[in-house]
Amino acid sequence: MWCNIYFRRRCIDKEVVQFRPETELKVRNFSIKLTQDGTGGYGVGIDTFVDNGGNPIDVYWPGGGVVPIPTTTASKTDIYSFKTFDGGSSLYGVVGGQNFA
Repeated sequence: MWCNIYFRRRCIDKEVVQFRPETELKVRNFSIKLTQDGTGGYGVGIDTFVDNGGNPIDVYWPGGGVVPIPTTTASKTDIYSFKTFDGGSSLYGVVGGQNFA
């Protein structure tokens, strides 16, 4: 499954393998709030963004590029924020928080 970042909020009820903007990224930053459903256990490819043509978008993370591991616990929420300086050709990601109750 892929997830449009237009939603910016998502209840995870199945595996999310990639994020794809619905339109060209005209914003410079955005946040995504991901909440596992009551079952949990679903993986999220938080580092897997593609453009509308299906081409990968590079995502850079602090700490030498260590990709965060999204929470898979039932009913828990993670928040991630992203910023672009080049119209969406690349993204810089940070963890706003993980495992919120």
